[in-house]
Amino acid sequence: MANTLTKNGSTKQQILTEKFTGIWAISYKIKQTDLSIDYTGNIYSPMRLPLLGESDPRA
Repeated sequence: MANTLTKNGSTKQQILTEKFTGIWAISYKIKQTDLSIDYTGNIYSPMRLPLLGESDPRA
């Protein structure tokens, strides 16, 4: 699902939302010791944030 807003035929990314997010996991089991190792993480794309005014250095 896209986090976009379409108005008057123009589509833009909504503010305060990411373009994409991802969740990943890696698991490994060591049979000799009956030990398992799990590593998980999240990734987020940059967010569109409102500008604070003309002095805000962001594009």
